[in-house]
Amino acid sequence: VWLRSNMTATSARRMMAMIKRVGLDPGTLGALQNVAIAKIVRRRCIRCPREALCERWLVGEVEGGNTFCPNAQTFSSLKRT
Repeated sequence: VWLRSNMTATSARRMMAMIKRVGLDPGTLGALQNVAIAKIVRRRCIRCPREALCERWLVGEVEGGNTFCPNAQTFSSLKRT
């Protein structure tokens, strides 16, 4: 139980950092809390196989876009709307 809640907290922190880094308003996902898209975004982040790459990208150790992110297209679409 502790491991699961720790993983969820870590992925939530990473997800919010990604939202900010790609230029979205951090309240965007909060506004969508009960919408299916928000649940999908959270689930993808929790199950992300590229957590280490994400962490490095978020602190600027990796150059380029966030194309490795399973939510990249979703974040891009949200940014356009």
